[in-house]
Amino acid sequence: MENRPAFDLLGPFKAKKSCGTGIDFGHRKALALLAYLAVENQRPHAREHLASLLWARTGEERARHNLRQALSKLRGLCPDLIQTPADRVSLNTRACSIDVVRFEAARNSADIGELETALALYRGDLLEGYAAREADFQDWLEAARARLRDQASDIARRLADRLIEQGRDAEAAGQLKRLLEFDPANENAHRDMMRVLARNGRRSDALRQYQVCRQALAKELDVEPAPETRRLLEEIRLGKLPGTAADAAPQAAGNPANGSDATETTLPAFAASGAADDNALLLQQAAAGPVAAQAALELPGKPSLLLKPFDNISNDAGQDYFAEGLTKDISIALTKIPGLFLALDETPRARASQGRSAAELGRMFGVRYLLCGGVRRHGERVRVNAELIDTGTGQCVWGERYDRELIDLFAIQDEITEEIVTAMDVKLVQGEAARFMRRSLADPSALEASYRGWYALYHGTGREDVLEAQRLFERVIELEPQAPLGYASAALAYWAEAGFGRVVIDSPAMQRAAELARKALELGDTTGYANLVLAVECLGRRDFDGALSQVSDGVAARPNCNGAYAIKSSILNFLGRPQEAIEFARYAVRLTPVYPAEFPAVLAACYHDCGHFEDAVKAAQTSLQLRDNDIDPMLMLTASQVALGQLDEARANAVRILQIDPRFRLSEFAVTQPYRDPEHLQRLIERLREAGLPD
Repeated sequence: MENRPAFDLLGPFKAKKSCGTGIDFGHRKALALLAYLAVENQRPHAREHLASLLWARTGEERARHNLRQALSKLRGLCPDLIQTPADRVSLNTRACSIDVVRFEAARNSADIGELETALALYRGDLLEGYAAREADFQDWLEAARARLRDQASDIARRLADRLIEQGRDAEAAGQLKRLLEFDPANENAHRDMMRVLARNGRRSDALRQYQVCRQALAKELDVEPAPETRRLLEEIRLGKLPGTAADAAPQAAGNPANGSDATETTLPAFAASGAADDNALLLQQAAAGPVAAQAALELPGKPSLLLKPFDNISNDAGQDYFAEGLTKDISIALTKIPGLFLALDETPRARASQGRSAAELGRMFGVRYLLCGGVRRHGERVRVNAELIDTGTGQCVWGERYDRELIDLFAIQDEITEEIVTAMDVKLVQGEAARFMRRSLADPSALEASYRGWYALYHGTGREDVLEAQRLFERVIELEPQAPLGYASAALAYWAEAGFGRVVIDSPAMQRAAELARKALELGDTTGYANLVLAVECLGRRDFDGALSQVSDGVAARPNCNGAYAIKSSILNFLGRPQEAIEFARYAVRLTPVYPAEFPAVLAACYHDCGHFEDAVKAAQTSLQLRDNDIDPMLMLTASQVALGQLDEARANAVRILQIDPRFRLSEFAVTQPYRDPEHLQRLIERLREAGLPD
């Protein structure tokens, strides 16, 4: 068309006529309206919605007038630019050229050239430098910027992968550099860059790239590089990758005198056998550390969803607890939906989902859908955004914004849960009950204490944080003595003091945990937390039937809870049913590919008691790569090595155990192992004794 204008909305705004002459736009709200219609071009929009979004502060009549003026401005640029069927407004994308529309149209292409064109269109954030006075539009703009940035990051990732496959390393390095501009802490991209540089004889640059990676991870996530990255560093130092042998003699990327990586050692990777199963793949990924799983996981045989922790989109970092508390409440509801595969990102200090696109998360967690959102609290008002995204297409299946008084947060939680479950019923879980209404706390002060308690429990670094969580949950009980959630939450906090994952019953903390759990059940607790605490308490008292009954109720109440499956696995193993236990441990691992060290530790115990000693060694090594000073998996590793005849390795591990805990004694350890069959425990103790551990 002769008058077909072109608009660049990605990066600094530019507008020009088809002849190349620049256009003086001169109307901020018309520009904002153009951006909104361009990004949200899948459907027409009601005039009332647009007026409220962009002119909420002016009153309804003035807002409608301002909308008419903005539409008139856009029509003045091109008569066919705006369409208004049935009094709804949409953008005629054929009447103009808009970079963001072209970008989104090309981003899903498999063609390298089209992907390169799409990425070239992304010059920066949507409406870079633009800030709106209207909170609703600013919220939309921030969310749209984040989504487009994630899409650009995903394009760079896919381009790099395709170019590496074709041996086009120089071009791949350029895309990896772009990817790292989007996401400086993307450890996968750093490793790929190290490999590309090493293959092309740039060994020193590859070693420097490791330092760049390490600094970025420390700054962004406060973590060290994963074991896989450190192994790659050693391979490059030793010239084991193609292109590195011709470089200079092995040199340290750091200063050995300062305790850098030049003197670090790592455990061998978990290698799956020609009989590899899904669990072996997961364990191999876990060896790379709790920051990122490395390979795409297959979708499970049922509807699948990842709940990404809601973002705190306020300017106050002190409100992080509030966003996480809301996420926790929603997860409690979603965890209870049968027939749904729910994955959670529950590693507080190293969120695997941080800064990753929906497509990446779909591959990493093996899910079809992503639920994400943001929370902003200002005084007594709260704004919540929520979206359900198809990870395969990047399209939003459902989305909503809520702007309410704080006292209405309970209603927001229920509405989000109901809406998302309803959407999943249509899109995911056909035929199942879709409405899930949950009422827990009715007092805003109780909710505040509950959210702060969960934050202290999950982000705490020591006993003081656990005690703070107990205090806060006890406050919830004081404020709402008839609400079971306070008792169930407090039970978990006291169990944490007694020792999560350990069977301890003779401590005051565990006794208080059991007392609170029983009270929660009396009041009708449906979270399943109380059942899990009582299952461990019953096991400690050698009430094996009670333990199995309670943990089964806990799993039934929480059919998507990884922790519930891990606890049931451990209990089944102590009951002499290790083969069944293995399946539950595998499912716990699959629910959360980025999982804590306890999960492979439980699996190692199950493999040992089943006589699968090689698998037990591999699982224990995986657990120790996630947390290298944990005695429990170290004991299973040692016993399994004795069973395999690897006595030198077993004795070396025994020495390590005594270095960690000089007071360790087999007699005291045996008391904490509630095996139903004493012979199972006796065989374990004999193997540990043969390794050199004292009675």
